[in-house]
Amino acid sequence: MNPIPASKFSTARRGVMTARFAKGSEHVASLLVQVRPENIETVAPVLAGREGVEVHATDPKGKIIVTVEAGSDRRLLDTVTWIEATPGVIAAPLVYHQVEETES
Repeated sequence: MNPIPASKFSTARRGVMTARFAKGSEHVASLLVQVRPENIETVAPVLAGREGVEVHATDPKGKIIVTVEAGSDRRLLDTVTWIEATPGVIAAPLVYHQVEETES
């Protein structure tokens, strides 16, 4: 088995730990936010009011489907952390994440 040379990795270990994957990147992520059913009417508008967050659907059982668009990995991580800390949110697992490297 041939080891992969370190030069093939674009992200250092410290970059992964601090959420710095690429110098210029655009991120799109999808989350399934779980709230108590009685809180859905208050939590969904709070999430939709955050820059870069779009609410696509809600379910009477307390599920909210959102996407997050961010211009950097740090901004994405900050927004996901904010969603998880929003009062009324029980869980917000990541369902999808796409990274597009930009010229900058």
